[in-house]
Amino acid sequence: MNPADHTNDIIRLNFNENCYGCSPLVREGIERVLLKELHLYPGAPVRLENELARRFGLSVDQVIAGAGSVRLIDGLIQTLVDETGELLIFENSFVAYEQLAQAHSKKYRLIRQRDFICEPLSILHSLKPETRLAFLANPNNPTGTIISHDQLEQLLVQLPSSVYLALDEAYVEYVTDPAYPDALSLLNRFPNLIILRSFSKMYGLAALRIGYALADATLCRAMKKKQIPFSINRVAEEAALLALEDQLFVDYCKKENEAGRNYLLKELGDAGFHPLPSQGNFIYLHFDQRDDASHAAKALAGRGILVSELSGSGPQGALRIGVGDQPVNSRVVECLQHFHLP
Repeated sequence: MNPADHTNDIIRLNFNENCYGCSPLVREGIERVLLKELHLYPGAPVRLENELARRFGLSVDQVIAGAGSVRLIDGLIQTLVDETGELLIFENSFVAYEQLAQAHSKKYRLIRQRDFICEPLSILHSLKPETRLAFLANPNNPTGTIISHDQLEQLLVQLPSSVYLALDEAYVEYVTDPAYPDALSLLNRFPNLIILRSFSKMYGLAALRIGYALADATLCRAMKKKQIPFSINRVAEEAALLALEDQLFVDYCKKENEAGRNYLLKELGDAGFHPLPSQGNFIYLHFDQRDDASHAAKALAGRGILVSELSGSGPQGALRIGVGDQPVNSRVVECLQHFHLP
C-alpha cells in the first residue's frame, strides 16, 4: 500500500476511486476464482447477502445485493414509481438519479440545495400526493457534505409512510464526523427507509460492479423480482466477501484519506480557493464563475491530472477533485497554487 510513482502517469481524480486499489486478500481470492470457476454460471448472491445480514444484525430478507448501487437505484425507481408517481432528487447530487429517471420516463422534480447542503426538510416541503421516492446522498456526491443523525430522524418521523427515502451511503466508510447518522439503527423503525451502499469506493471494487441495499423485507422481495438473472458474477461476490474481511485495509485507507483530505482543504483554502468541508474521498472546489472552473480543470489536465468539472447554478461552476496519495495531492496543490483566476 505504498504510494506509487506518479511522475509520468495520467492521474484519474475524476471518478472518486480508491487510490490504494483493493485489499490484497481480494487480489488473491480473485485469482483463485478465475483459475477454477470461470466456466460456472453464478447463482444468487446468497453468501454475500447472508454475510451482510449477519454483520448488520438484520434478517437476510432485508438485504439485496446488486450489480453496483446504480443497478439498485434503477430497481428502486422501477419498483416504487408507477406511471402516476414522481421522484424527488436534489440538484447538484449523484447524476445517476436523474439519468435513470429519464431512462424510465419517470416524472421527477429537483430540490434546490441550501449552501451546498441537501437540507432534509426540503424534501418535506416538496412533497406532493404523487411523490413515491426521494433520493438523499449522504455524504453528498459531489459536494461531500453530510446531514446529522438528528436531521435524518426528524425527516423520517415526518415523512409519510407512502414515500420512500433512499439514503445513498456510497462513501460511508470514509466518514469521520461523529454527527453522521447511524441509519442502521433507524431501519426497523421506519419501513420506508432504504440504505444504499457500494463496494466501488472504499473497497476498491469499482470494475466488478457490486453493491447492496438494506431495506424492508417486502421491498427487497419486490426488487429481487425485477433483477436480471446472473447479474452479479461469481468474481464480484467473492471479492466483496473477501473485502469485508480485511478491516486493516479499510482502516488504513480511511486514515490516509482523512489526512489527504485535510491537506487539500487547508492548502487550497490558504491559496485563496473555496473548498467545501468534505466527508468523502473527494473535495468540492467552488468557483464564482464557470469559466474559472474550466480554466482550473484545464490547468490540472495539462499536468496530467483529470478532475470532474461540474456545472453549478446560474453562472457558477465547480470542480470535484478526488483525494489521492500524498504525492498526487501535492501535485494538485502545486498546480493550483500557480493557477491565477482570470
